[in-house]
Amino acid sequence: MALVKLLIVFALIVVILKFKLPLYAAMGAAIVSTIVLYQLPFVGSLETLLHATIAKDTIEEKILKMQEEKSALADEILSGHAGGLMRMSRAELLELL
Repeated sequence: MALVKLLIVFALIVVILKFKLPLYAAMGAAIVSTIVLYQLPFVGSLETLLHATIAKDTIEEKILKMQEEKSALADEILSGHAGGLMRMSRAELLELL
């Protein structure tokens, strides 16, 4: 029975993505269908979902921002236009580590 429930959730995600809807819509529908299929406490589950969705400045966002900055710097260095590296302060260089 658990496999059938899993396949229902998976099929729902595939159908939503097939209609070229945003990924967050597919994931939201998958979460709601999981809550219903597995009879989880609805209010607690939605509170957790909303907190994770609405939260600002999460560690994940900070990691993604740092990865983007490091990637841009690496591209600049590899392209031979590392003038920005010379203008960085010691604190900025240490932050990259």
